[in-house]
Amino acid sequence: MERQKLRIMLRFSIILFSVLILAVACKRETIEIETIVCDDACAPFNNDGECDDGGEESISNLCKIGTDCSDCGERIIITKEKIKRRNLPDSLR
Repeated sequence: MERQKLRIMLRFSIILFSVLILAVACKRETIEIETIVCDDACAPFNNDGECDDGGEESISNLCKIGTDCSDCGERIIITKEKIKRRNLPDSLR
């Protein structure tokens, strides 16, 4: 009877360990993506000699970052995206 209990506990432990390994393998990862943004969509504030996109060295934040390129220059926007591990089947993600 003790051996049978021991076998059941061992099987349960193996199943639990397998589930934990699978959970770690399915964990989503985050990557950072750098995008260079530079356009003059910030009318009427673009090309007026003052940087108005709220970024470094700007005088205001009247525009979205990267939309006053003629005055501010290129801006680098860093975004974080979650990705799934590609080596697992969709049913396990």
